[in-house]
Amino acid sequence: MTIRFNSKGDCLLNKPPAMSINSELKHKLKELYGITFPQKVKTFDSVEIGHNYTPKDNNTKILSFRDINGKIVQRHIIKTTPSTTTHTKKNYIEMPLSWVSTENDNTRAILGINGRKISSVTKEDGRYVSKSEEIQTFCPSNLDCVPVVTISKTTNSPFLAGLECEQKSVFEYTKQGKKGFATNEYVKTKGQGIDVNAIEYEYTNMQPIENDRYLPLHFYSFNNFKRMAPHIVENPKHKPPNTFIEWYSKHPDETISYGSYVPVGSNSYNVNGHVRLNKKANITNADIINTTAHEKEHAYQQQQIERKKVLDALKNGHSTQYEGKNYTLEDVRRYEEQTGRKFVDSETEADKYIEAEEKYVPFKKDSKAYQSNYLEEMANVAAKNAEKEYQQSVKNLRSNFQYAPDYQIGLF
Repeated sequence: MTIRFNSKGDCLLNKPPAMSINSELKHKLKELYGITFPQKVKTFDSVEIGHNYTPKDNNTKILSFRDINGKIVQRHIIKTTPSTTTHTKKNYIEMPLSWVSTENDNTRAILGINGRKISSVTKEDGRYVSKSEEIQTFCPSNLDCVPVVTISKTTNSPFLAGLECEQKSVFEYTKQGKKGFATNEYVKTKGQGIDVNAIEYEYTNMQPIENDRYLPLHFYSFNNFKRMAPHIVENPKHKPPNTFIEWYSKHPDETISYGSYVPVGSNSYNVNGHVRLNKKANITNADIINTTAHEKEHAYQQQQIERKKVLDALKNGHSTQYEGKNYTLEDVRRYEEQTGRKFVDSETEADKYIEAEEKYVPFKKDSKAYQSNYLEEMANVAAKNAEKEYQQSVKNLRSNFQYAPDYQIGLF
């Protein structure tokens, strides 16, 4: 079937009938386009669109692969011009039926939600251009018997060396129109986190959710949540020093610790230490928030201990080093003037840290002494506060998107 459309005649649509998949066709598709597909694919159809009156040189091929029930499993969009070939591969996964509880005008309802996830990778002449993950959900009827569609999407694309631009959005479509928000942020490609201050929000027909650093996290898969969350977690009362986040894999039965903080000493200005997190033990979003906040609090404590010892030495007339150089009281004064905060946030609190450090006992040696140590008590407080703040962020999001299932907005 060939259809000419567009009054200028600059586009041709050619769609042959669907074909059954056989070994010969598999081999041909792999040879021509490098395409492989899941075993459950049973039929294949294609659409070819010619552009600019020269369909052989300028065209877009859309190859769709379906299962035995006719549901799409994979799609390839191949756009060819005389200079480039752009190939987008999309995988489709039908999500299981889920349920949400909604409340309108003091009336509660339990509604079934259908959905699918679309993962996409785009390459241009074999070079990575972008990737995305999109979830589309459909609520057959809400209390007004009008369908509700919610679409959430995350897209990554290279920005500069070592950086990717990451765009996330969630929009709900109802009879009242479209509402939701989108974010732009910059992610370090080697897993070193994001610049939290660089996140930009754009809201559509909804009130901005203020002071919620956790909001972008709700649209990540769990693996990406593990990658990003530790870089957003911090104590609102003070900003911990820079830390290097490192994940390790060890069965929880083989280790007491879910995480650890390893200081690297005063000669490292950019990185104060390592926060190490156990992949096998941190198995929920809340675990990751809690453990990271706990270990980052230890990072802050160590920073304050080191600074208090430096300050005491300087006050007693001794020369000392800090951040890899000889430090003086003039350096302390300059720091406080430039940052607007004290070199040691609280000397009384820092003295408590030093005393607790001197009495510190490992968990395996004496669990009660370990748990009652002031350093651990304060780290546990920070962890509980971070987890509480994260749970409030979950409530903020759920109240705005009550027709979206938990898996769509990362609330699992």
